Amino acid sequence: CWVCLVVVVRFVTYNGIIQERLVALEVARDTSGRGLFNSFSNICAKYQLEYKKELIVQAYDGISTMQGEYQGLRSHIQLQNPRVTYIWCFAHILNLFVVDACKSSVDIKIFICFDISFDYIHVS
Repeated sequence: CWVCLVVVVRFVTYNGIIQERLVALEVARDTSGRGLFNSFSNICAKYQLEYKKELIVQAYDGISTMQGEYQGLRSHIQLQNPRVTYIWCFAHILNLFVVDACKSSVDIKIFICFDISFDYIHVS
């Protein structure tokens, strides 16, 4: 079983355009809050991301090693940059909702499969 640390950066250009970039996708060898922070710090150093000065918001799912108030990645980052705000990752919340909804109804499963197939055919 592999656990991956994914770092995505969302930023606004000087022209006011919102951009999002996948910076890193790495196997997390240590999934403790401290271990994730060390990996995060190494990724930021590698790509010259100044999280101590420029990070404004951090968003994670609800797992304690990520969002834990005292020992999670969130708290380690906030020790380095007290101005950074934490929010729940709304994409993760939406994903949890869709998964639960699909488990409860055969009609929804068929609709979602049709919708995905339609998008695939439409794009290709």
